[in-house]
Amino acid sequence: TMGAFQEFPQVEACRLFSKFSVRPSSLEAIPAVIEKVVRTSIYGRPGACYIDIPGDFVNLTVKKSSVKYIDCCPAPPISMAEEMAISKAVSLILHSKKPLLIIGKGAAYSRAENSIRKLVDQCGLPF
Repeated sequence: TMGAFQEFPQVEACRLFSKFSVRPSSLEAIPAVIEKVVRTSIYGRPGACYIDIPGDFVNLTVKKSSVKYIDCCPAPPISMAEEMAISKAVSLILHSKKPLLIIGKGAAYSRAENSIRKLVDQCGLPF
């Protein structure tokens, strides 16, 4: 009927297209769910996450004193290459005749612009 509220399994549908998909079980659970979604979206390979807020939560109220405040997740850890892999890459660059640096999207995700610029300038690499 027109104007009727329609239910659709959105969490399950979004699982196929998101890194993490969740529906909070209660109003009180929302802060912890949001923290987990933010952490999941930025840790490892970045990706979209989906939170489904049930329709019956929209008009509910909660006492401010019952809200559990959650600390924001820390920045994702910086991963470092193994020393042997770095040594091998340096050797390949130094001994190559026409090196070419191809930079992928991961460099943008990790905000490595300054480090890449320094590498390009020091080695005289085209990119």
